[in-house]
Amino acid sequence: MVPLPNLLQQPPNQHSKRTVTQTEQEEYGIYHTVISTLRLLFATHGLPDIIVSDNGAFFTSAEFQEFARRNGIRHVTTAPYHPSLNGQAERMVQTTKEALSRITVGDWKTRLARFLLSQHITPNSATGKSPAELLMNRRLTTALDRLHPDYVSDMHHKQELSCEGHHGPNRSFQEDDDVYCT
Repeated sequence: MVPLPNLLQQPPNQHSKRTVTQTEQEEYGIYHTVISTLRLLFATHGLPDIIVSDNGAFFTSAEFQEFARRNGIRHVTTAPYHPSLNGQAERMVQTTKEALSRITVGDWKTRLARFLLSQHITPNSATGKSPAELLMNRRLTTALDRLHPDYVSDMHHKQELSCEGHHGPNRSFQEDDDVYCT
């Protein structure tokens, strides 16, 4: 957990002399955590054009609005008290809950990781590609791929093709030859 500044000793702004309550200090910590988590995601995947969220306090706070503005992100909220308007997200929440209740092996984090992997490698019916393929432009390797009987021969074939494109001299080494690395 990131240490919070001692807000109880500082007025919340220059125009107010009141002290910050414990609840406000906890909310500040939550806002900071949401923004820190988003920064990690953006460091990996880049900045989005739009963030769609509910009207939760985290996303309607001045801190979050400033964070979105500084990063050139358009923030759109769904209608309050109508989660069904964001049907795709609600369906994903329902699917996740159902899947996690069916997966019984492992602790919660392991079950969640297994579920997310299955979601990331499952092809979309509209695009024919998995979310991972669309994001990273490659298929993720799974345990099932390792069990495939042609896996080793496919790997050797790819290595041979790679060597054919190599235009340097062919090198061969004998046992006890000196080899230097740079």
